[in-house]
Amino acid sequence: MSTSAITPNAATSSTTGSSSSSASSTSSTSNLTQADFLQLLTQEMENQDPLNPVSNDQFLAELAQFSNLQTTTDIDTTLNTMASSLGQASATSAYLGQSVTLTDSNNATVSGTVTQVSTSDGTEYVTVNGAQYPASSITAVSTASNASTSASS
Repeated sequence: MSTSAITPNAATSSTTGSSSSSASSTSSTSNLTQADFLQLLTQEMENQDPLNPVSNDQFLAELAQFSNLQTTTDIDTTLNTMASSLGQASATSAYLGQSVTLTDSNNATVSGTVTQVSTSDGTEYVTVNGAQYPASSITAVSTASNASTSASS
């Protein structure tokens, strides 16, 4: 994100200039947050030259930029959540067709082939022998062909 549009212009007082340089050093070491943006905007308003105030157009542009920052932050949060969910679903889908051993809610051991993978309320489930179990209850995995070969020997 470019900080040039949110830092005070060159026609402002020397106090604003020092605020601008500290903002530049902040942006080089870390990302600007919404709080940083609001602080810069407040400092700009407080330290502007009364004989040459910030124009309404420039002020509205900075507010629009703040709105864009909020939208971008929201999109980033949503994409991170989706990526995390997709990663979990991808890992769980690897169980499809695999022979698994798991422990059910009664602490009984269940073995069988995973025939379906699903997600509900952020929890991944596998279907084994027609019943649905949390994927986290799986204790062992082997390929279905190895399991059927072992069973026929």
